Amino acid sequence: MESTILMKYSLIMMDVHSKLLCFHTIYVKIFYSNVGILMKIYLDPGHGGSDPGVGGNGLKEKDITIDNSAKIT
Repeated sequence: MESTILMKYSLIMMDVHSKLLCFHTIYVKIFYSNVGILMKIYLDPGHGGSDPGVGGNGLKEKDITIDNSAKIT
């Protein structure tokens, strides 16, 4: 028998250089099966397109969140 659990976490982080609060969403998907347990973690940096998020000091939240996500993966 196989089952799946999906958990969603929201993180609020302050970027040290820009002093902007950045919002990240992390999804954790856990699969249980006869073979074992598999866990996948998905990072959603948020914003993009026409929604840049907050801005300040010449920076946009969307640029900071995508940069932070790229450093983690």
